[in-house]
Amino acid sequence: MFVDDSKKVCDGLQYLEPFNNFSIKCYLVIYYQLWAKKGFFMFKRFSSLVLLSGIFILSGCSKEKEKNIADMSFNELKSATTTFIESGDKNHAIVALEGILEKYSEKKEISDYRLILADLHFIKRNYAAADRCYEKYAQMNPGNSEYAAYKSILSKFKQTLDKYRDPSMAKKTLGLAKAFINTPDFDSGKYTKEVKNIIYTCEKKLIDNEIQVLNFYIRQGKFSSAEKRIEYLKEHFISKHAEVEPQIVYLESKLAYRKKDKKAAQEKYEVLADKFPDSEFTTIAQRMLNKKNDFLLF
Repeated sequence: MFVDDSKKVCDGLQYLEPFNNFSIKCYLVIYYQLWAKKGFFMFKRFSSLVLLSGIFILSGCSKEKEKNIADMSFNELKSATTTFIESGDKNHAIVALEGILEKYSEKKEISDYRLILADLHFIKRNYAAADRCYEKYAQMNPGNSEYAAYKSILSKFKQTLDKYRDPSMAKKTLGLAKAFINTPDFDSGKYTKEVKNIIYTCEKKLIDNEIQVLNFYIRQGKFSSAEKRIEYLKEHFISKHAEVEPQIVYLESKLAYRKKDKKAAQEKYEVLADKFPDSEFTTIAQRMLNKKNDFLLF
């Protein structure tokens, strides 16, 4: 087995000969285990990459000419960027664009390349990096920033989809989305529907978070903190999210019940029964009031 695999690797050297670079060939040793397990076709794919160890193989130059990014001119980086994008090589296009932004920030068209870089990061789901580029573009081009501002909001929103993320990003996204809707310069209407959907979803996320914290306070007997959360929910969200009202009324009943104020709990239940007779929270409240022991409530 070892002889056969070694022969495959040695035979594969022919695919690296055009590059004539020792550092590239060293990958044969470093990744020999990978090639042996994945098959020779993986080696062929690997050796065909035009960028290894930070080295660009410029298609616009001789195939044998290699340059480090630090030595590349503006036009060479532009050419490399175009080639990588046209070939679908987004990773190396990103490297080339970052080289342009780092070395040639004084160029008048630098904002255009920043926007291209932002879009590539977004496509690659590098949302934090995309957001930074969109924000920078919007700052540098205030008169032509509607698209970048929208994509910055969208990039932030994508980061809120991580279930383990704290609500701070949702709050930031919500604030920027509302500002976007109220910006007179962004009156094309092209992104209005999407931004309004983001606002609605972020508010729902924040409602869910507030309710989670509220339930925690009730379980821990922190009734004053729980009351403040209820007032916050009623003040900021009920008018725009009517569907959450029965849940808030139930939580008021639950809080009163835990405070052993059975009369107040019953009154809130009656509000539920009157306004929301078919709500699941009306049923839950009724069961709560009928229980003799409340240690199972949550």
